[in-house]
Amino acid sequence: MVKRLPAMEGASNAKRRHLLFPQASTDKDEGAIRKDRAFRFHMRRFFATISRTVQNRDTNNLPEISTPRRGGVTGRILVVDDELSVRKMYRALLEGEGYAVTTARDGFDALAKFAEVRPDLVLLDVMMPRMNGTAACAEMRKLDALVPILFFTAMPSDVGAVRALGFGADDYIDKAKSPEEILARVASALRRRAAARAEAQPSNLLHLGSVTVDFASTSAEGPDVKAKLTRIEVGILRLLASGRGRLFSFDDIRTALYGEGYTADDMAIHSAMYRLKHKLGGAGSLIASERGFGYRLIW
Repeated sequence: MVKRLPAMEGASNAKRRHLLFPQASTDKDEGAIRKDRAFRFHMRRFFATISRTVQNRDTNNLPEISTPRRGGVTGRILVVDDELSVRKMYRALLEGEGYAVTTARDGFDALAKFAEVRPDLVLLDVMMPRMNGTAACAEMRKLDALVPILFFTAMPSDVGAVRALGFGADDYIDKAKSPEEILARVASALRRRAAARAEAQPSNLLHLGSVTVDFASTSAEGPDVKAKLTRIEVGILRLLASGRGRLFSFDDIRTALYGEGYTADDMAIHSAMYRLKHKLGGAGSLIASERGFGYRLIW
């Protein structure tokens, strides 16, 4: 029979557990327990809502990745969360709208994926192991000052998410909100991104270091550069500039330049790239090659 301690009179359940089983006690107080319960409640509501949304879709008629939606907004989205279930839910929700989705499990994984795919928007959890969301956000901002970064949280009053905005994020999203609201805010952020890039980079001009490429006059000019570009060279630069760091395969380049079904070999593309880089002088080094796969523009 367990001896009843005087201190147990009127004590909370947590206190009683501590008195009876001190080694098994945790440091959580009643407030922390209530917060945990609220967290679980919000997560259950979030998963249930998104599951219903995904299940109600006609999966035979999902749009292709390139299909415009929500005002013509398109883009690649990086979802970063240490919970596999959260990553799966967001992937299902966003891919159902036609977005191209990449996922990462922590800050280090997110930075590697960010450099690889150069996303148009990042959904970033704050609390993660190894590297948290705020540190990852600060590093991403060094690589791209314009990409929208949205922190998300399962708690609507998460002070950490609000404070994290000071690290360079654009906004934060409550995970428990309806899927329609989440999608609307994502689309809105992508529209702002497109407008900011259009303002920063006029459509007919491309600045590569000290060299300016004028697509309208098909020319490149800089301190030591003055060259006329061919139609193929202009097409290559337009394609590479559209992806901002994205790696384009030989097939991507061939299709953009010549259309579907063209059978030009890779050497023709290598030769065109060589001539283009030579014309651009030192700025030509911004066109990076990935052996056996393709090219990307680093700027």
